[in-house]
Amino acid sequence: TTGITTIDVINTTNTPKISNHECLVVEKISSGGRRMKFYLHIILNGKEESIQVDLDTYNSTDINDYIEISYYKGNLNIPYYEP
Repeated sequence: TTGITTIDVINTTNTPKISNHECLVVEKISSGGRRMKFYLHIILNGKEESIQVDLDTYNSTDINDYIEISYYKGNLNIPYYEP
């Protein structure tokens, strides 16, 4: 896959977006039985992080793709990434 996939954070609390980050996908993981969960392991600010994604995003993203995720300021000023 070429290009950058944009994954926007679910912003359920209408908190302000702080920034966007371009990340390298290094691994894809699915887990669970009846309720499958899908994760992308990404390199974010030099560290490997795991983010949960929906099935469509999981299927349309390949290892070594670059994705862009949005970073939000959460409740109690605790920042989060949540695809």
